[in-house]
Amino acid sequence: MAAKDINRVNFTARLGADPEMKFVSNGKAVTEMRVAVAGAGNTFDEAGWFQVVAWEKLGEICNQYLTKGSRVALEGRLQVQTWQDRDGGGNRSKVVIVLTDMVMLDSKPEGDSAPAQPQRPAPKPAAAAAAPTRPTRAPARNVPSQVDSEDDLPF
Repeated sequence: MAAKDINRVNFTARLGADPEMKFVSNGKAVTEMRVAVAGAGNTFDEAGWFQVVAWEKLGEICNQYLTKGSRVALEGRLQVQTWQDRDGGGNRSKVVIVLTDMVMLDSKPEGDSAPAQPQRPAPKPAAAAAAPTRPTRAPARNVPSQVDSEDDLPF
């Protein structure tokens, strides 16, 4: 019996900027985030920076509830992405973390009546579930843009 390889990362981090959500041509939401992981001594003086992506509902939740500076616990997998340099410089690659789970670690601000965790929407009737829909609301700070092809994404 061969040993199984494991591709899973778990860590806490802070967002270095507001999340950016886009829609690919098939209507799926994808959210990009840049996060900082504390260095030695749990300070951000020597932080490591990582590119994180979240797809579909998880990406929508990240876009709606997270902002620059948010502290989060993240779980995902490493993915190597390669592409041709547009300037003809050859092949390029980078490692991104594709999220499978996210937990918000910040406490709710005083006087904030918004729910601490997103509420799960009620199930849709079968006819409505068959038709692909886009999220109805995104914060004004980050209005999603349409992407013609997943090949156009830089990750």
